[in-house]
Amino acid sequence: MTHSGAEHGAIAELFTAPSVFLSQPKWSAFLTRRSPVLLVSAPDGTALGAVREEAPPGPLFEQLWAKTGRRFLMRDASDIPLLHVEVVPGRYGFGRRSFRFTDGGGRSVGEAKPKHAIWQSKELAVRTAEGTSLRLVLEDPPWSGWVVKDEADAVLGTVTTSTVESLTGAQRYTVESGAGLPPSGRRVVIAAVICLHLIRWPPR
Repeated sequence: MTHSGAEHGAIAELFTAPSVFLSQPKWSAFLTRRSPVLLVSAPDGTALGAVREEAPPGPLFEQLWAKTGRRFLMRDASDIPLLHVEVVPGRYGFGRRSFRFTDGGGRSVGEAKPKHAIWQSKELAVRTAEGTSLRLVLEDPPWSGWVVKDEADAVLGTVTTSTVESLTGAQRYTVESGAGLPPSGRRVVIAAVICLHLIRWPPR
């Protein structure tokens, strides 16, 4: 199978699934900056991939890399790149950051930006490359998840959180998509969940 064909198959498996888990790894003394930020799995526990921070070209570029925007890459279980999430800092390094999404081949698939400057995880505005606008809106107390809505406020899916390790508070995000959300929409919703995690648990 060609790389393009393999990528298409992985996308079909991951971005058309009605439910996907994104989980922080449980604590280990061997975790490093290059360890997965999130592990991606099916509800039955089948590993689907992992999200890692992309390394800068070399140690001399680390500070510049951090200031101009950190980049995270989702690869599938066969190590095929599927999704890049680039963090774009706010003006002068302050304020609301935004996020750009590209596929494994570097083509734009969408973008996201917090609606609120202070409580940035309260609502995330998401837009696909085709121009579809979505919102991930934090539910009312106990604030245990987000509802995925379209421009007409129709609910297209949910994202719920749970704790997978009490010692560290490691989180699991359960992404559930309704039939009205196409694969392109599901892809940016999964990307948006990565954004929410980076807002809530900024990497060191």
